Amino acid sequence: MSDPASRPSPAVCFHGHFYQPSRIDPWTQSWDPQPSAAPFRDWNTRIAAECYGPNLQARLLDEQGRTRDIINTYSRISFDVGPTLIQWLEHNAPWILEGLIEADRESLHRTGHGAAMAQAYHHPILPLCDAQDRDLEIRWGLDAFERCFGRPSEGLWLPETAVDTATLIACAEAGVEFVVLSAQQIEAIRGPGATAWQAADAVDLIDGRGYRVQLPNGAHISVLPYAMDLSAGISFGGWLHDGENLAQRLLAAAKTRGLALTATDGESYGHHHAYGEMALARALEVLADDPSVQVTNAAAFLRQEAITWEARVREESSWSCAHGVERWRSDCGCRADGGRDWHQAWRGPLRSALESLRDAGREALAPAGAQWFCDPQAALRDYGQVLETPDAFAAWHEVRRSPGVSPGHPEAKQWLDAHRHLMAMFTSCA
Repeated sequence: MSDPASRPSPAVCFHGHFYQPSRIDPWTQSWDPQPSAAPFRDWNTRIAAECYGPNLQARLLDEQGRTRDIINTYSRISFDVGPTLIQWLEHNAPWILEGLIEADRESLHRTGHGAAMAQAYHHPILPLCDAQDRDLEIRWGLDAFERCFGRPSEGLWLPETAVDTATLIACAEAGVEFVVLSAQQIEAIRGPGATAWQAADAVDLIDGRGYRVQLPNGAHISVLPYAMDLSAGISFGGWLHDGENLAQRLLAAAKTRGLALTATDGESYGHHHAYGEMALARALEVLADDPSVQVTNAAAFLRQEAITWEARVREESSWSCAHGVERWRSDCGCRADGGRDWHQAWRGPLRSALESLRDAGREALAPAGAQWFCDPQAALRDYGQVLETPDAFAAWHEVRRSPGVSPGHPEAKQWLDAHRHLMAMFTSCA
């Protein structure tokens, strides 16, 4: 381990993974009511009211329980927002999206690095995607981020933090500099100048630092492991009942480990735990007032010192399934609220059917792609640039269309959208 005295001051970083599936009707392009979200119209509206909005205006109380200040918590944490949630916010709660963009700008001004990072477009399990879908999900996610936040993303949130070497290669090729993983997804590490690898189970991974993963193609990417114990305390341990206590827990961890990085669903702060945004706000205030610790974001922390340690990732692992990524393709043994005879043997046949549908769909679409585009695969890869901006499609298509095809031809867009729907059916929570 490196000399603690030579490293930056202890740091605390909360990461919030904010995501909702699109829930959009592919035929009407509208969001249908969901009675289960009552008294709200639908679940996105309910979660926006309980979490996304309140975190923009999180209240700090005085000793009499009166509001004494309001802060935008997003500006003081690290966060990712799924493109499908961004699309819903644009149409239904633009003021929240504006607040997220402003938080990223504030963080960029304060630390030199934005608080926000990109996310794979449809939230699929990337190690289970084939090469084409994996590449498109990553690139479309990066395009959606840049269109929204006005800058390229340094990092990418991997859905369910599911990872393998092929996924990291695709990320690096797309320009992604780092990803966040759980500590249990690190298989082995080695220090500067070392030749032998140490199994991660046998070493102390809580000395918070980033690691470099050298990839088979000669590229590399950084990984930042989050603390599973601290994250579990927030998600499941009741730590959001008391903001001051939360701050003291993370402060103690940061002074011991160097970095106290938590990663949870962003919906923990207000939706899963009522008034969780207020506990987060108070914790951020307490930590900001303590000169012995810095409150930072993932990108800023990784730039504070050279990354000299290396890591190997645990192939086909994730943060939410003890069996790796089997939850999304087999009856792995993970159980929900089922009886003795409850099982999920349907998972394998369902995924096989979806993959067959995708492959047959691509084959059927191939002739039309050659008709509408001079390079169909390049057009599909670049479609993320205008995916959510229909007004820009004609100008975009002008430079990608086959000779003789009119710019913005509706059937050309239908061809692209058919591929988008073939990808969307692999959304992890579908």
